[in-house]
Amino acid sequence: MNCQRCHSTDKITTGSYFNTEMICMKCKVREENHKMYDMAKKEEVKQVRAGNYNFEGIGLPNDLKIHQDSEDDACDMLYGVDNNQ
Repeated sequence: MNCQRCHSTDKITTGSYFNTEMICMKCKVREENHKMYDMAKKEEVKQVRAGNYNFEGIGLPNDLKIHQDSEDDACDMLYGVDNNQ
């Protein structure tokens, strides 16, 4: 399955707490370390408990968005791997 954030191919994906993207485990770890993660997770739980099973999330923070020219190297770019060395 392809990660909807970094477009890497991964056997395991999970739902983002920030939006409706299905993300790989590397993107999940990065998301979990974000300063707004706890707020996003709490809001998701609150919405589900209120019966909103289609909550779209609080929105993906700009610093978690991936901006690149090539989708092939997205995870490497995201995590600071330089393959040109």
